[in-house]
Amino acid sequence: MMFGFRTAIFASARDFLDSPQFPNVSCAILDVSMPGMDGLELQRHLVATHPIPIIFITDLRDAKTREQAVRAGVISFLNKPVSEETLIDALNSALRA
Repeated sequence: MMFGFRTAIFASARDFLDSPQFPNVSCAILDVSMPGMDGLELQRHLVATHPIPIIFITDLRDAKTREQAVRAGVISFLNKPVSEETLIDALNSALRA
């Protein structure tokens, strides 16, 4: 548990998708830069197969990347470092969506 939410951490998008926990996930927090399948690829996959709210946390300041993510339906796009309050607000927003 973290901030009152059940959480799980995965080393890669593939580990997440192959996890027995995957079908029960209510929200995903992703980084744009991830090993193997990047965050935008995983977002596209989730939108097509398992639509859930997505929050991006990244240190990339690229407006094009942000625009792609938002256009595909990301709930929040947060820049690192992220305060606990900002993250909790984004999670609460995502879980209400």
